[in-house]
Amino acid sequence: MNLSGVRGDGTTTMTLKGERIYGSFFSQSSFATHALCYERNIVKLPNDAPLYVCAPLGCGIQTGAGTVLNVLKPSTSSTNAISDLLT
Repeated sequence: MNLSGVRGDGTTTMTLKGERIYGSFFSQSSFATHALCYERNIVKLPNDAPLYVCAPLGCGIQTGAGTVLNVLKPSTSSTNAISDLLT
């Protein structure tokens, strides 16, 4: 579904001269001036929140957490060590 370039209902976010334009891959609008999103996907941050701290929250942390929780499925009593191999 995320690679189809359409919304959940099959519609596109844009058209040009009546033709559908397929965008919104992974339901993102990274380079847009505006973004269409579901209320459940929004997190309100304070205006003075530092962007260098907030930027990784949208993808890096949630992707990592989703991988750990959905693939590894750790028990509540287990511990995990995560290493950043890029540093």
